[in-house]
Amino acid sequence: MFIALGALFNLIVESGAPGLRENNPSIATIISAFTFPIGFVLIILANVELVTSNFFVMIFTTLQRKTTPLELIRVWVVSYVGNVCGALFFSGFLTWWTQTLESEVEQAFTILQAEGRVNINSYWSVNFLRGVGCNILVGLAFFLSAAADDYVSKIYCIWIPIWGFVVLGYQHSIANCKIWFLT
Repeated sequence: MFIALGALFNLIVESGAPGLRENNPSIATIISAFTFPIGFVLIILANVELVTSNFFVMIFTTLQRKTTPLELIRVWVVSYVGNVCGALFFSGFLTWWTQTLESEVEQAFTILQAEGRVNINSYWSVNFLRGVGCNILVGLAFFLSAAADDYVSKIYCIWIPIWGFVVLGYQHSIANCKIWFLT
């Protein structure tokens, strides 16, 4: 749900700047991507589960033999289902039914983003590798924030890698669920 909040924030900021997107797409991407990390900050500060950080962390703990392969699979399945349910809830109740994306420009941009994530004009490996890139940076944000002591340091440790993966166009499956559900 929190990642969906970050994705919605990102969509509203970028869809609200069509002139900037047309004339200077890099600046539009950098500015809108700066809003996305709010979702991961809320996840870490609220101490809840995110499937993409679980993908990274659980492999690490299983390789260290602190968790079993069965525990790894159980955590992955439960956190993935829970994250998709949170994205559905946020998309339906807190975005669709509240008419948050009410303008035609916002709706058209949301559809454009969803189609761009689904219709990659290349091999399936492009989306897979974009997910890997995302997961590396999400895992990095998790580990950096775990090493920080205070909230301000945690926020900085989270913000930079998450902002980076959004600017680079890497794909976050749960954030994409929010966009797909809205279209």
